[in-house]
Amino acid sequence: SDLAFGKLDPINFPQTENATPLNYTIDTVTGKLPELFDENKKPRDRIAVHKLLRSELTLLDLQDTRKNVQKTGFTGSGVQISGDIYRFQKFETLPKTLDIDIVTKNFTLSSAFAFNEMILQGSSLPQGADAIRTTTSLSKALGASTDDIETTKTKIQLLRLKNGVLLDAETREDAQIIRIDYFQSNQNQLPIYYPKGVYSTMYFLVGSSIKKDSGIVLGNFFHQKIGQQQSAYPIKSVQTAFSELKEGKGYIAANFVKGATIPIKEIFLGYYLGNEYEEYLMPIYIFKGREDEFYAYVSAISDDLIKTTASLTPVSEQNK
Repeated sequence: SDLAFGKLDPINFPQTENATPLNYTIDTVTGKLPELFDENKKPRDRIAVHKLLRSELTLLDLQDTRKNVQKTGFTGSGVQISGDIYRFQKFETLPKTLDIDIVTKNFTLSSAFAFNEMILQGSSLPQGADAIRTTTSLSKALGASTDDIETTKTKIQLLRLKNGVLLDAETREDAQIIRIDYFQSNQNQLPIYYPKGVYSTMYFLVGSSIKKDSGIVLGNFFHQKIGQQQSAYPIKSVQTAFSELKEGKGYIAANFVKGATIPIKEIFLGYYLGNEYEEYLMPIYIFKGREDEFYAYVSAISDDLIKTTASLTPVSEQNK
């Protein structure tokens, strides 16, 4: 049935500091805002909201996680650093730290790679396909959720290091790091977007390594499982969403445009998953600039079905 979840919490977009107000021009093929249709070619006025699944802690979670972690070459029985998060170490040529949530198996892997000689030389940087293989097998070995990863969406990017900062590499010869982003498959034919535009909350950096070591120097795997339980909710019109964006009520996910005028090339619907646990998979309007230089999101569900609370005052107001 429709509206089965009642009023919904607003989407928890990351807090951003929008310094300058932006101006938007519609730069679509038609020069107008698009008309969006559903699967039946009818103007789209509602979208399914899905319940997200969250596992409960069981007695075996820690034991299972330790077994999985040891298979990947990390040692020790793990140190509890907060709640369900345990830390493991790997003492290789480049030492690595793994923090893993024993319930969801989401994890972060880190190392001091940015000034490491072997990484900077970049002499044994793997091919993209190999980097995909190593990172996929690590995620699977750790028991992370990979069932709904759509491999055709996987993105490979070549990066170079300059004074500890990662920059785009023009060619493979210049590259010292390969970045790999994984994406969940479309839901109801709509793409899922994450907080940083073209990037995901499931990504890895892979560098050079000596034979027996893993080349993964950084990993961040934050995945939320999408449940079958769903309910249709009415959405605001494209016009309303565009007005909200112009009023500064959208979330700017990526902006590499020089100047304050943003040409909007495409406007389409998708879903949003952030880097914090949420209860529902919620639809958004995505406003995309030229190439990948600009992305903004506006929550798509009609405002009258979103809870409003006093606690939602902007951060700037709270400090007064």
